[in-house]
Amino acid sequence: MERLSLKYLIILLFFPFSVTFAAEVIVKRQAELDKDKITVADIAEIHGSSIEKEVISAITISSSPSPCKEKRITKEQIAKKIAEFLRNNDVSFKEIKISGFPFCKVKRICLIMKSEDIKDRIRSFFRENYPDVEILSIFVPKIVIPFREYKDSIEIEDIGNHYARVVYSIFSKGNLIKKLWITVKIDRKRKATVAVKDIPKGKLITYSDVKIEKVPSKKARKSAISLNEVIGKIAKRDIRKGEVIKITDLSPNYVVWRNKPVKIIYDIHNIHIELLGIALENGAIGDIIRIKNISTGKVLICKVIGNGIVKFVYK
Repeated sequence: MERLSLKYLIILLFFPFSVTFAAEVIVKRQAELDKDKITVADIAEIHGSSIEKEVISAITISSSPSPCKEKRITKEQIAKKIAEFLRNNDVSFKEIKISGFPFCKVKRICLIMKSEDIKDRIRSFFRENYPDVEILSIFVPKIVIPFREYKDSIEIEDIGNHYARVVYSIFSKGNLIKKLWITVKIDRKRKATVAVKDIPKGKLITYSDVKIEKVPSKKARKSAISLNEVIGKIAKRDIRKGEVIKITDLSPNYVVWRNKPVKIIYDIHNIHIELLGIALENGAIGDIIRIKNISTGKVLICKVIGNGIVKFVYK
């Protein structure tokens, strides 16, 4: 039950007899609200003395509709609520005229926040604060708030290798009006070797062809994680600019081939000997491979030092 304010109770004490009114309440065609209750002042113009206006305008007629919804408030409803309020507070009136439209269509102000806009805000937050994380998916429900203007904030409650839990808060006029916990599916980025230009099949890869870059872990799978794994290798396929280079995309730059003749250099204790041999396996420069000495048939351990040239390794 609503009661008069202290001001109006004082008036009644000084005037124990009836307080009379001769006011007019003019009902509006429509009104928009951003609060939970509908008062006379929200849906009508009030003509009369200043006290009459102040008393009548504050009378609650009904609760507001839900955000984005509408409801009709008729003249009869307004008259009934005014009469109840005055009767409950022991105030009589000579006449209050209710005029204007037959009813007022009251719409609750709202804003339907698009899920894509919120997703974009979360993506931007991660780009600024977690550059090593790629967002795979976000689920955001449709959000309706009973305001047209708002501010929001994003905080990370928890983050792992595959999921992050985001707290999305919405404020209006400095008050928190909604808080959502949003699950974000993520992927941690890893270092990988990436082509900085097109590399044709069969090309010897040099430092100018590649760089180290952080990429999503799925793309980095089986990739070369250091330049040393790539430089000096041969591209087994055409590799396009921006592609992650995988170990399987490369083959060694062999200068010694299995079952092919090689020159063996024997250099020890000021003794220099050159022999002929047959390679028992392929080898790139720097590789340690087995070579068969044609003269003796012995298998020697040699290091590849040039095109078709190996050096006997000794301890």
